[in-house]
Amino acid sequence: MEKTNHGEMAAHSHESTPSPTPTEVHHDNHEHGLSFKPAEDIEKGVPDGSKGEPLKGQLGEPDKSGTIIIGWEKDDDENPKNFSFKRRWYITWIVSLYGILSPLTSSMIAPCTGVISKSLGVTKTFEMNMMVSVYLLGYVVGPFFIGPLSEVYGRRPVLMASNALFIAFNIGCSQARTFDEMVAFRFLAGLGGAGPLSIGSGVLGDLWRAEERGKAAALYSIGPLLGPSLGPIAGGFLAEARGADTYGNDTWRWTFYIVIIVGTISATVGFFQLPETYGPLLLERRARRLRAQTGNEKIQSEYDKKETTRQIITRALVRPIIMLTTQPIIQIFTLYQAVLVGTFYILLVTFTRVFTETYHESTGIASLNFLALALGAITGRQIGTQLMDKYYCILKARNGGVANPEMRLVIFFIPAILIPSGMLIYGWAIEYAVHWIVADIGTFIFAMGLMCVGFALNAYTIDVYPLYAASALAVTNSVRSVFGFAFPLFADDMYAKLGYGWGSSLLALIAFLLGGPGALALYRYGPKLRAMSTYAAGGAGSGQ
Repeated sequence: MEKTNHGEMAAHSHESTPSPTPTEVHHDNHEHGLSFKPAEDIEKGVPDGSKGEPLKGQLGEPDKSGTIIIGWEKDDDENPKNFSFKRRWYITWIVSLYGILSPLTSSMIAPCTGVISKSLGVTKTFEMNMMVSVYLLGYVVGPFFIGPLSEVYGRRPVLMASNALFIAFNIGCSQARTFDEMVAFRFLAGLGGAGPLSIGSGVLGDLWRAEERGKAAALYSIGPLLGPSLGPIAGGFLAEARGADTYGNDTWRWTFYIVIIVGTISATVGFFQLPETYGPLLLERRARRLRAQTGNEKIQSEYDKKETTRQIITRALVRPIIMLTTQPIIQIFTLYQAVLVGTFYILLVTFTRVFTETYHESTGIASLNFLALALGAITGRQIGTQLMDKYYCILKARNGGVANPEMRLVIFFIPAILIPSGMLIYGWAIEYAVHWIVADIGTFIFAMGLMCVGFALNAYTIDVYPLYAASALAVTNSVRSVFGFAFPLFADDMYAKLGYGWGSSLLALIAFLLGGPGALALYRYGPKLRAMSTYAAGGAGSGQ
C-alpha cells in the first residue's frame, strides 16, 4: 500500500482537527475495535513478503500464551484514518461518484418509458413503471452479499466486482429487444449497482473519525437523491428525440450507452486509485507480513481468522438479517427511510406525466422540473451539513468533550417538518393546476428534507455500528429498495382514486407520523439501546 508522508499527514491532521483527548483516542480506536496493546511496538509498512528485509522496531512482550496481538499505532500511516487529508477526500470523491452513478441509472429511463414501451411492445402502465423500479430489486438482494463480503475480503475487490457487473448488465439493457429482457437486465444491473451503496458508508467509516465525518457523509449521501433527480433530465431530451439515430438504433438506447461510458471511465479510475480501507483486513495482512518476516507464528491481529472462510461468509451473510430483527435502532430509521424512498420513487415515475398532462409541457421541458429535486438535495446538503457539524461540536463541548452518536440527530427534527410540508404543497398544486413553480417549490422542500434525513442517518449509523457499518447499511438499503420498487407500482391507481391532493396528503401524513416520533425516540433512548446491543460501539459485547 502506498504510504503517506509523515510530515504531510501531521500537517493535515493539525489543520483539520484539534488534538484528541485521551477519551477521543480511545473512541477512535474502538471504532474499528482496534485497541492498542501494551506489548505492541510494530514498525509500520513492512513490505509484503520481504523476508530478507530486517525488522525495524521491536515487537512487544507476548502474553501468557506466547501470542503477540498487534493493532494500530497512534500515528500509523497505514491506518486509513491517518491517510493525508487530501488522500482521504480523494477516496471519498471516488466512492461518492460511484454512489451517484448507480442511483442516476435507476431513474434515467423514467421519461423514456413511453418510447421504450412502443419499441418493446409494452402497453400497460404497470409494466412501464416496473421497467424503472425493478432496478431497485437489485438493491434488495445485493447488499446482503456485497456489504458483508466487503467485511470478509475487503472493500476494494468487492467494489471492483460490483462495478464490472453494473457495466456488463447495462450493456445488456442497451441491447434488450423484449420487455422480459429489459426487466431481467435492469434487475441484474441494479445488483451490480448496489455495490457502492452497500460499501460506501463503510469506506467513510474506515477513513474519517467521528468529528470529521459530517461533510464526507453529506457528500456521499447526496448521490442516492441527486442521482435519480438528474438522470431523467438527460433521459427526457433523449425521449423527445424519438426515432432512430444515424446508426439505426432507437435513440432511447443512448440512455444506457451514456451510463456505460461514464461507468467504464469511473471504474477505471477506481481500479488504479482506490486502496483497501477496511482496518481489520489491513491488520490481518500486517500480521501475515510480520509472521513471514520474523518466523513467529504467534503474531496475530485481533481479527486473524479463527474460522473457515465458509463459516466467515455464512456468518457475514446472516448478520444483516440478525441486525434487522434484533436492533430497534435499525428498525426505527429503516422504516422511516423506506417510506421516504418509496415516496421519492413515486415522484420519479409520475413526474413526467404530471407536467406533460397537467401543464402541457413537452417531455424534454417536463424533465427539467427534476431540477427542483436536484437543487433541493444540494441545498439540503449545504445547510444540513453545516448545522449537523456545528451542533455536534457544540453538544460535544457541553458534554465535557465526550461525543455520542445521538448528537447527529439534532437536525433530524427539521426534515421531519420539511418533508410532509413539501408533499402537501406539491400535491395540492397539481390537484388545482396552480402555476408549475408552486409544484416545483414543493418538491424542492421535500428533497431538501430528504437529503438531511439521508446524511444524518448515514452518519448516525456509522457512529453507532462502526465495525459493522456495511452490514447495517446493507439491510437498510435493502428494505428501502423494497419500498422503492413497490410504491411506484400502485402510484397510478392511488392518484386515480384519491387525486394528487389527497394522495400526496396521505404520503405526507405517514412521513410525519414516522419522522417526528422516530427521531425523538432515537434521541432519547438511543444510548440505552446501544448499551444493550452486541453490535453497537460501547454496547454489551461484540457482534458475531
